[in-house]
Amino acid sequence: MKILIIKDVPGEIKAQRMTYNIQEIGLALALNKNGHQCDVMSISDNNQFSKNEVCIDNQKITIYSVKAIVALKNGWLKNIDAILDNYDIIQVCEYNQIYTWYLAKKYQHKMVCYHGPYYCDFNHNYNKMAKVFDMFFVNRYRKLNTCFITKSGLAKEYLNSKGLNNVHSVGVGLGTSFLHNITNEELPELAPIKEMNCLKLLYVGVIEPRRNSLFMLDILNELKMKGVNYKLIMIGRYKNETYKNVFNARVHELGLSDNIYYIPRVEQKFLSKVYANTDIFLLPTIYDIYGMVLLESMYFGMPTITSVNGGSDMMIEDGINGFIIPKFEAKLWAEKVIKLSKDKVYCQKIGDAAHKTIVKKFTWDKLASQFINIYEQKLKEG
Repeated sequence: MKILIIKDVPGEIKAQRMTYNIQEIGLALALNKNGHQCDVMSISDNNQFSKNEVCIDNQKITIYSVKAIVALKNGWLKNIDAILDNYDIIQVCEYNQIYTWYLAKKYQHKMVCYHGPYYCDFNHNYNKMAKVFDMFFVNRYRKLNTCFITKSGLAKEYLNSKGLNNVHSVGVGLGTSFLHNITNEELPELAPIKEMNCLKLLYVGVIEPRRNSLFMLDILNELKMKGVNYKLIMIGRYKNETYKNVFNARVHELGLSDNIYYIPRVEQKFLSKVYANTDIFLLPTIYDIYGMVLLESMYFGMPTITSVNGGSDMMIEDGINGFIIPKFEAKLWAEKVIKLSKDKVYCQKIGDAAHKTIVKKFTWDKLASQFINIYEQKLKEG
């Protein structure tokens, strides 16, 4: 098959920035390894058309950047019909993208939609846009029995609630070859972590309301009050300067400055060293479509404590290969951390199971066959 993966959400996939967390590239590589030709397309940041052939992991991929009209996080791609006609399968993203809706009819015999979002009260703006979309547009999908692939069971339930029934929950994969792009260099910021003689917690990601960063401080405060000797290694940028000020004010209010070691950014080639030198991964996120950091932490064998979200819904068996705490009660989270910190054998068992889960089920190479089966079924249905 010739497959084209289209990212019709604004944001260019750039040939010079190939990393493991570009999902379109990861899936394309895996499909190519299975004997299919798969290319990717996205909206140009400078509204210029370009076509680049790149070689990654000995697989050749064509990357198209195309012109588009962009509004309200929607992209209407321009002048690409001649390209689309050359492919057997066209995979687009998100059910509520207006271009996805347009292609669902024009290419109904070969279009599938890879969808990630699910309902969460936190997503006020998205929920409003989805409500408007459903009023005027979603019925086309019902009539055409449009094929959807979802990133989580939560996303599948979300689409099912709209009367969409041709929905397959597959998940998101990890491109592990990128994670082995390691180095013998020493990053000065990482040296103090090795010297810390305490429980080392880890958070990687944007520091923002969606990731419940202030609640994480409540967890740290509970641990402090219980006399736990720990440090949180926090890696990531702040959402904005305003939130940075709010977050740091709360840190000082709780007296947690000495309990947090902050690094704004760590290059991918140093990531394995970060995970190897920390003990427990925390992700108390309110909402995550999937959470590549969950894939990553589990792959590196980290005991992970997280909330109910797209990634945990798919990958974590509570108490087997990680932990899901459905309530945002700091005491519950702190108790779980303390229990793990006192049982290194149990920690190792959880970490080993987490690593095996990703290797066996959630790399792009493992997921590719599920995508292929869905594509083939779509072509049979015509």
